[in-house]
Amino acid sequence: MQPVLGTLIIFFFILGRLLDANEKRRKGGVFVDAKGTVIYPEEIGLGSEFAGSPDRDAANSAPSPGLREQYLEVVNMIHPDRAMNETDLALRERLMKDANVAFERGDDDTLRRVLEEYKSMISNAT
Repeated sequence: MQPVLGTLIIFFFILGRLLDANEKRRKGGVFVDAKGTVIYPEEIGLGSEFAGSPDRDAANSAPSPGLREQYLEVVNMIHPDRAMNETDLALRERLMKDANVAFERGDDDTLRRVLEEYKSMISNAT
């Protein structure tokens, strides 16, 4: 009888923890990835579509399809993973930060400027 009771206690303990974690996730609590890394959405600035924050409307924060396409084009060209040397890496990292901020703000003019700056730096280097 005692092994069955112990097993039931462990089962309900684990079930309770899973349900609690699910509730925290819906309320914008922590996320734990497959490797066990704890992610706090509100600390890394994720919007309500991820964090469950009621103060921002996810529909209003969604980028337009044109802006998203423009951002993907910029990222495809300037991503730091494509750097050839340290100087190129520094340029790409700076421009990538500018592009990320512009995308978050919905600023297509800045995205265009980032791409033009990158193209001008490349043409000056050759």
